[in-house]
Amino acid sequence: MCPKSKGLSLAFILGLAACSRAPVSSNSPVNYVAPGLFSCSIPGDWRVLGQDEFSLASFIPPSGQRHVKAMISVQYYPKSRYASPEKYYRHWSYVAATNVAEDLNPPNSPISPQEMGDSSIPDAGKGKPLVSKVGPLIKKNIGADIAYFFSIEEPIDKNIHSFGRAKEQGIEEHYIIPYRGGLYTIYFLGSAATASEAELVFENMVHSFRPLGVPKK
Repeated sequence: MCPKSKGLSLAFILGLAACSRAPVSSNSPVNYVAPGLFSCSIPGDWRVLGQDEFSLASFIPPSGQRHVKAMISVQYYPKSRYASPEKYYRHWSYVAATNVAEDLNPPNSPISPQEMGDSSIPDAGKGKPLVSKVGPLIKKNIGADIAYFFSIEEPIDKNIHSFGRAKEQGIEEHYIIPYRGGLYTIYFLGSAATASEAELVFENMVHSFRPLGVPKK
C-alpha cells in the first residue's frame, strides 16, 4: 500500500516499472533530489517512479533483482491530514486491521477491524497462517531531526504482476519526520522473504533524507 489506501498494492506499483525511468548503470549511491521537496541517497541502479497522487516519489529495485519484492515511497502530509505522528500511526494501525478483516470476511461481514486484533489469514500457496501485527510507535533521532518509527507485519500479494488472493508474509516500515507543521513519511513495503536485501537501502535513505520544502497547494 501507499500511504493512502491499501487499494494500491505492491503488485501494482511494481507493475508500473515498465513506465519508470531507465536505471542508472552503477549501483553506487547517488544523491536523488526532488526539487524544492527533499533529497536522499539511493543506489544508482534503483528505479525511480515519479510523483503521483499517492507519493512524491517511489523507488524500486533494478529489473535484474525482480526476486526482491520491495518499494520505498516518500510522501508529505499537511497538518490538516494528520495532526501528529500519533494520528498517522493510529490510522495505519486501523488500515492493517481493516485489510485483514476484508481478507478473512466477505464485504458485509459483522466482524469489525477492532475485533480482529493480531490476526492471521491462510497462505494460499502453503497453507501456513500469515499474521498481521502492528509494532509500537518509537521515537528516534535521525541526525539532528526527531523521527518516529513503527512497523507492520501483514500479508501481501504473492504475484508481483497482478492482484490475487495468493498471499505471503510482508513487512511495512514507516518513518515519520515532523516538518513545517506537517509530516514527511518514508515508507517501506516488502516481502518478508527478501526484505533484508532492501531494508539496508531503506535505512540508508532514511538517514540521508533532507527536507527541502513542502509541496505547493
